[in-house]
Amino acid sequence: MGVDAVAGGAEGGVGDGGAHMMASSPRTALWFLCALTLAGCAAHGRVGTLPTLPDPKLAAEIIVIRDHRFLGAAGTITVVLDGVPVYGIDAGEHVILRVPAGEHVVATSHSLAIDRSIMIDAQAGRRYYVRLQPSMGSGMVPTPVAASQGEDLLTKTTRVE
Repeated sequence: MGVDAVAGGAEGGVGDGGAHMMASSPRTALWFLCALTLAGCAAHGRVGTLPTLPDPKLAAEIIVIRDHRFLGAAGTITVVLDGVPVYGIDAGEHVILRVPAGEHVVATSHSLAIDRSIMIDAQAGRRYYVRLQPSMGSGMVPTPVAASQGEDLLTKTTRVE
C-alpha cells in the first residue's frame, strides 16, 4: 500500500480532498467578520465633552434623531459636534445638544471615518432638528427636518443622556 492510500483512508487526512478544511472555512470567515464588526462599533451614550455655555439662556438646541429603519439600523453611530465626538446612538434614539449661538457642524461617524456633515447657524433660544438618514455607501447623512416632523420623531425615539 502506498502513502496516498494510507493517507486517503484516514479520517480528515490528506486524501479527503480538503473537505474538512473547506467545511470550516465559511464558519471561520463568519467569525472573523463578526469580530471585525464588533471591533468597529462605537461606544454608546456620551463619549465626549459637550460645549461650554457662557450663558445658558442664550443657548440653542440641536436635536439629532436616529429613528428605526431597516436600512442603517445596525451598529452605534457617533454624533460629532464641531469635530468632537459627543454621543454614540443606536436606532430609535435621539440626543439634545445645547450649544452657544453661532455656526456648528454636526457630523456622523462610524468605524473611525466621518460619514457626512451639516452646518447649522444656531440662533439663541431656537431648536434645530437633524434626522440621520441612511445612505448606501456613505453611512448616515444628517438631514434637517421641520419642527413638526422633528417633534413627531421625538415621540418615537428614546433620549440618550
